[in-house]
Amino acid sequence: MINKIIRSLSDLIRRFENGVKIGTICEVDHKTGRAKVQIGKIKTNWLPWCVNRAHENGEWHALEVGEQVVVISPSGKTEQAIIIAAINYSQYPMQDDDPELHSQWYKDGAKISYNRQTHHYKIDLPIGATTTINTSGGLDIDAKQGVNIKGDVTVKGDVIADGISLKNHVHTGVKSGTSNTGVPI
Repeated sequence: MINKIIRSLSDLIRRFENGVKIGTICEVDHKTGRAKVQIGKIKTNWLPWCVNRAHENGEWHALEVGEQVVVISPSGKTEQAIIIAAINYSQYPMQDDDPELHSQWYKDGAKISYNRQTHHYKIDLPIGATTTINTSGGLDIDAKQGVNIKGDVTVKGDVIADGISLKNHVHTGVKSGTSNTGVPI
């Protein structure tokens, strides 16, 4: 009877100790969305990691080798373990400390942030980066204070300003012929 109680108590202690662990990602399988975690001297089997959304709407942000994570094991059973979160630590400290800021950053130097207090959305891309917006339904920019562009603008198609076509507008008071008009003043 005592031996049975000791075995049960030992099993409960083991399960309790296995319930929550901190480790480091040592392998990643991007096709299955699973990773192995080094926890002390133990390397886990392939474990799934949590995502923000996983239904008709979703998000993909793969874990990386060397990332420190929290692993939970329901009922202390490591075969049911899942990776629930990443943790900042000395090698990869927090990049921001403003509670009003939501930001994402990338190892190439890109950063996307929104400040809910100043209502400012900012995208910083490294030198040589490009941006593409694909849409078949059009793109509307409603900027009450205007739009400022630094650099050349290339347009394939027409530009319409206040209902006037750049490609098809005509000037009055100009005689047609072989001469060109002057540059805009």
